[in-house]
Amino acid sequence: MKTVAEIQDAISKLSENEQGELFRWLEIHLGMGEMVEQVARLTQCYEIWWEIVNSKNVKRYDDVLKEYRDFFEPVTHILLWQGFFVICWQLFDESRDSKHIKFRIDQVAQTNAHLADELRKKIKGCDVLSKIKTVRNKVSAHRDRNRFPQQVVKDAGVIVKELKAVVVFVQDIVSTLVEALGVEKKSAVMQKISACENSTHDCTFQVLQALAKSLRDASGAGPAQPE
Repeated sequence: MKTVAEIQDAISKLSENEQGELFRWLEIHLGMGEMVEQVARLTQCYEIWWEIVNSKNVKRYDDVLKEYRDFFEPVTHILLWQGFFVICWQLFDESRDSKHIKFRIDQVAQTNAHLADELRKKIKGCDVLSKIKTVRNKVSAHRDRNRFPQQVVKDAGVIVKELKAVVVFVQDIVSTLVEALGVEKKSAVMQKISACENSTHDCTFQVLQALAKSLRDASGAGPAQPE
C-alpha cells in the first residue's frame, strides 16, 4: 500500500487536466456512495417504523408494545419525523451549497441530456414530494405554532401507502444516477438496497419475537400459538 506522501507525489506529476478529472472522479464516487447510504437509511427507517406500527403487528405484539412503550414510542417518532422525512428531503433539497439529487442530475446532463430530462420529469410528477417538504418544514425542522404534527400531516394529505411508494421511487432515481455517472450498475445498487431492506425487516421481526417470548416466559405462559 502506498503512503500518503507517495500518493501526493504521484498526483503532483499529473497534468492540471488529469488532476481535475481525478478529483471529479473521486467526488462523484464518494458522493454517490454517500447518497446510496442515505437511501439505505431511508429504507431502514421506513421498514422498522412500518413493522412496529402496522395494524397486524400492533395486534400481534400488543403486550410487547405496551410493556416497552417508553422504548417504542420514541423510536417510532424518531424514525418517522426525524428520520424518514428529513432524509427524504435532504435528497431532494435544492440549496446551492448542498449536493442533492438535482445536483447529480445536472452532472448526468453533461453526457446524457435525455436521461436527465426524464429524471427531472419523474421528480416533477411525484406529487408526494411537496407533501414531504411541508411535513419536514413544519414538523421536523421546526414546529408550526398553530398546528400539531398530526394536523400538518392530515392537511398535507400524506397517507401511509405513499411513504412506501416514496421509498421505491427514491431507490429507482438514485440507482439510475449511480449507473449514469459510471459508479456502479443500477442492478447491483438495487440488489444491495434490497438486501439491506430484507435484513432490516428480519431483524425488526426477530426483536419483536424475542421480546414477546421474554414476556411469555416471565408470565409463565406457553409458546405463542401459530396464526
